[in-house]
Parts: sequence; structure tokens; C-alpha cells
Amino acid sequence: MANSETVERFQQQYAENKSRLPGDAQVRDQAIAQLVADGLPTRKTERWRYTRLNKVLKQDFAPAQLVDPAVERAGNEQAKRLAEQVAEADGAVLVFDQGYFRPEVSRLDGLGDIEFKPLSDALAAGDISLPTAKVGADRAFDQLNTALVADGAWLNLPAGRHRPVTLLVLAGDGADKSAYWRLVVSAQSQSEAEISIAYAGGGADTYHSNNYIDVDLAPGARLMLSQLQRQGDQAFHVAALRASLARDSSFTAHLLALGADISRDDVDITLADQGAHAEVNGLQLTNDRQHADLHLNLEHASPHCTSAVSHHGLFGGHGKGVFNGRVHVHPGADGTDSQMSSNNLLLSDQAEINTKPELEIYADDVKCSHGATVGDLNPDELFYLRSRGIGEAQARALLLNAFAAASFSSLTGQWGQFVATDVSKKMEQLSHE
Repeated sequence: MANSETVERFQQQYAENKSRLPGDAQVRDQAIAQLVADGLPTRKTERWRYTRLNKVLKQDFAPAQLVDPAVERAGNEQAKRLAEQVAEADGAVLVFDQGYFRPEVSRLDGLGDIEFKPLSDALAAGDISLPTAKVGADRAFDQLNTALVADGAWLNLPAGRHRPVTLLVLAGDGADKSAYWRLVVSAQSQSEAEISIAYAGGGADTYHSNNYIDVDLAPGARLMLSQLQRQGDQAFHVAALRASLARDSSFTAHLLALGADISRDDVDITLADQGAHAEVNGLQLTNDRQHADLHLNLEHASPHCTSAVSHHGLFGGHGKGVFNGRVHVHPGADGTDSQMSSNNLLLSDQAEINTKPELEIYADDVKCSHGATVGDLNPDELFYLRSRGIGEAQARALLLNAFAAASFSSLTGQWGQFVATDVSKKMEQLSHE
């Protein structure tokens, strides 16, 4: 009953907002119709069996609305300060508040040759279009994003090497609201770029952040995408990432989940042509009663492609984690080389991780491996540090930071320092669990 009532509420919200949404209304109509037909995920939905949404679905979140950018808001200074922390002084920073582009606090000078448009403008001009949402209750939040997203960003990366671009996706004063945001990246042949995304919210506000990233890499394109999720303690955060890799292209993703009450990342990567390479580094840090869920699907659809997945999880208090990583090697995808690992530390008796790396192979000449570990800190390593005069709390913090650093140590510059500082602060909490 609660499920159907929630779906009806979303359907009503779409009807009320449809007239102001840019782009092809038919695709949006199909998405909301699919949501009505499929419903929302429950514990019986396989891909959501370990993530309970009862508490979230009872919340009556209203879609966030665009606020007149001429009106000075309390969050402006905060956004500017955060922009200074995450990027070089002359670097490009795109700021979004409750899903909407905020040009007055963004820095566009550092974009160089990169073409940028707010998603609303790109959809209205026909530069891009919304793809049809996938079917199934497990894709309900993707369907919601397709139906209700009003703004975000389109980045077109021409050939050549580009300077890093940072996007700040802020909750603002979004209490009891749903913020829908989408990023579309078109990486042209022989382009090379780094895109960093910080999802940020604060305080005790309850809100829903629904995000979707759509990446297309042309032959020879190279893209590193990193996202740091640091939402507020009561937030419900979902983020989908879809990437399609053409011949000899390379895609690296760093997915770091530190905040939110409940967070969910859905990653779908298709290696569509020979020589494509994908690498995913995931980090989940939860304590108190936080819940972090990462579902990853890698489609090796063409011969001689490579992939590597490294997941690290640290869980303290009553924190919970879910990792499901699937590698699907299609018939004829000979020469596939794929490795996947999931390494987890439980720092309290109440912490929990459900980890399930999977291989589904339909080709003969492949090199694939997967594995998972669950445990606590190595007592011998802890004893060694303490025997050198290091206190127990500091020793635990050192070991925890070293364990987590494998997921983000390749991030450099001001963004890399920002990520390391944020992770270190979270580690300080976990080291006392």
C-alpha cells in the first residue's frame, strides 16, 4: 500500500511540473508510466534486497524549484568557500543548488575549449536528448530522474588534453525536498579530461538527492571521473552512472561514499569495442546507522578489453554496506582481462557488509578473477605501531587511512587534498568505533 501511494505521489508531482520541464515530453511520459507499471523496489527486488527504503518512502519530498538567481542566498558564500577548497584558483567550478545551475557562484573561465551548457538549455536547444529509462522496479529512481530532472550540465570534450573541471552539487536549503540532477558527458575522439564531483549537504535536514551521470567515450578518449558523496546525516542519496566505451578508450571512476543516512550508487559500464579499458575504485565509509550500497555492472561486449574493480569498505557502529559487482563477458569477447576485489573491515560487532562479486563468462579465451575479504584490523600491524610508541587511537587511524587510501591515492592537486582531508575526518570517527 505504501509503495503504491508513493508512486501516485510521484505521478502527481510529474503532472504538476510537466509543463516547465525541458526536452522531449514523450520520453518523460514513458518514464513515469514505467514507474507506475513497475513500482518501487522492495526487499523482494533482488538488486535492493539488502537496502530497506520503508523510512524513505514515507517521506513526502517535493521537487525542488528554481529560485531567482538574482536573490542573494545564505548559501552563496558557503558555495564560494567550498569552490576555493576543491579546485585551483583558476580552475573551472560549476555550482548547482538543489539540481539547478548557479552561474553567479560558478567559475567558467577555466573551461578552455570544453563546451558547457546547463542541461535545461542543452535539452531545449536539441543538443542532447534524454535516453529512454530502463525498465524494472530496480531502476525506479532512474525513471524518476528521467521524468523529473529539470537541470544539470552538458559537457562536450573536444580532442586534446583539458584542464580539470569540478562540479559542486549542493543540497542548499533543501529540507523535505527532492533535488534531481543530471550530467551528460560527450568525450570526443582523442580527448583527455578529469571531472570531479562533490555531492554536499549539511545539518540535520531530511532530503532526497537523485543524480544521473551519462558518459559516452568516442574512440581513443580518456576520462577520469571522481565523485565524493558527503551528504547530510539524514539524506537519502541515489546516483546512477552509465558509461559507454568505444574502441581504445579509457574510463576511470573513483566513487567515494562518506555521507548520507542511506546512499545508493548504480554503475553500468559497457566496453563496446576492442581495446577499451575501465577501472572503478569504490570506497564506502559508514558509522552510526549509515547504510551505503554500491551496485556495479560491467559489460565486456567486445574482444580484447580490460577492466579492474577495487572496492574497499570500512564500517563502524551500526553502519552497513552493500557491494554487488558483476562482470558479464559476452560470447565472442575473447581476450578479456578483468579483475575484481572487495576488501572490507568491520570495526564493531554491530557493523555489517553484504558483498558479492560475480563473474558471468560466455567466452573461452579470457583472464578473469574475483575475490572478497571481510575482517578487522590486523592485530600484528597494530601491535607493531604501538610498540613504536604510537598510541592505540593514532595507530588505528594510520592503518585505517592506509587501507582507504587505495581508493583515491591517484587523485592529485587541490581536489586530491580535499578528498584526503574529508576521508581523514571520517576516519577519525571510525577509529573510535
